[in-house]
Amino acid sequence: MSQGRRQQKGLFRRLAEWFESQQRILPWREELTPYRVWIAEIMLQQTQVATVIPFYTRFLMRFPDVESLASADLDEVLIYWSGLGYYSRARNLHKGAKIVHQEGRFPQTREEWLKIPGIGRYTAGAILSIAYNQPEPILDGNVERVLSRVNCIGGETAEVNKRLWQTSEEWVKRADREGIEPRNFNQALMELGATLCLPKKPLCLLCPIQENCKAYRLTAIDAYPQKLKRPASVQLREEVFCLVDGKGRILLSKRGVGEWREGLWDFPIDLPEGLLEEHSAEKAGEMESRHVVTHHKIIRRTVVWKIQISGDDCPLPNDYRWVSPGESFASGSPAKQILRQLERKWPDFFQKKVNFQRIKS
Repeated sequence: MSQGRRQQKGLFRRLAEWFESQQRILPWREELTPYRVWIAEIMLQQTQVATVIPFYTRFLMRFPDVESLASADLDEVLIYWSGLGYYSRARNLHKGAKIVHQEGRFPQTREEWLKIPGIGRYTAGAILSIAYNQPEPILDGNVERVLSRVNCIGGETAEVNKRLWQTSEEWVKRADREGIEPRNFNQALMELGATLCLPKKPLCLLCPIQENCKAYRLTAIDAYPQKLKRPASVQLREEVFCLVDGKGRILLSKRGVGEWREGLWDFPIDLPEGLLEEHSAEKAGEMESRHVVTHHKIIRRTVVWKIQISGDDCPLPNDYRWVSPGESFASGSPAKQILRQLERKWPDFFQKKVNFQRIKS
């Protein structure tokens, strides 16, 4: 065996032993079933572990298995997802659960998992390696950072991605042949990137594979992975209406298919015909709020009206509803910002304080 192979073999063993003794206690590691791993991996996409933990725990309490998720209404799924953002993830989970439940079994191969909505190459590899203990490669941001630094992998973006995937596959299969379980090996790579091999100020002196890291030996840690130019932010301007009735209820509308924040309840862009004209309404003023989602900067102008209406004599289209303070509904952060501004600026609108702990937004 060459010296390089011997060093790499030692690397795999040290990494696995380090993970066994230093891994964080996380709720999705308590029971590594396909369902629980699937939910965790989807929630962890573009979201930090600390943010995900309470949402994951609450979500699993309500939807403990694929049957309960598949049979639930999408509105309820979105309520339990509210606050995590990127709501297409929740919609895809719901669609995927229906497919799995109808099939009567979870997918068993990469090809089968890739047919499930919202599942890409990384997520399929994570589920198969962690839940099924198959030697499948993974490549998220944390693993990319570890592999690129240890091997000094850089260059053109497309070529780098190809080399990193090849390295991930080579490592997990070689570790498997050496008796290291794929679920432990892949989680060790993730854990190393999340806790020690950090984007800024990595803790190299604590790293179990420091002696194998080419970037460390070359004092070139900051050069890997090579930084990509971020796309320019897109600015979106929206004008919405905020209607508050005498009971402190707020009028919301449901975003339709293909719209921004599809399936969520939000302040309406358009009002039902004749609503303001047929009831006593007084314009209270305007507000502006700003919200950032990935590369989108959302600027909202909200026109606020105080309207005298009981609600019983005011039929509304199906995609509109009056929401009382404290009532649960699925909405995004921009709506939550408006609610907070509204309560601060016009507290007399409400008979009781809006309970933001119960409004799942």
